Amino acid sequence: MNKALILTLGTALLLTGCSSREEADAKLAKACEAGVKSMLSKPLYDRQIEKVKNVTYDKERKFRVVKLNTEIKTKEYSTPGEEAFSCVFAEQYSMGFMGWSAQLERLTIGETTYGRDEKGDLKGDLNDYMMLTDKVDEALGN
Repeated sequence: MNKALILTLGTALLLTGCSSREEADAKLAKACEAGVKSMLSKPLYDRQIEKVKNVTYDKERKFRVVKLNTEIKTKEYSTPGEEAFSCVFAEQYSMGFMGWSAQLERLTIGETTYGRDEKGDLKGDLNDYMMLTDKVDEALGN
């Protein structure tokens, strides 16, 4: 009897963990999109995201990497195109994702990196970084 109960509880925890990973990934994708949109709103960039076509997730050492494949358009002439953007997040979570949080480490637009590089050094302007993390934290619900 006890073995059946333990097996049932273990299965429920595994299913909850899968669902929670998906929920965490969905939050990371929305946060990445919010961060990219906030940076693309700067006059430096001539394009904006029209829609996210798909999202891929990967692991990079201890980080979660989110890649947005998007349809873009130019701000002035609405010329369509496609572009990929990536965000790297540090995550903290407990077993079963009962407690979860994430912080943006870096965001990449083309060859430009905002946030912390692989060495932990801040890239880009501090004001940009503060604006970026505010938008990402807001999307994450932090």
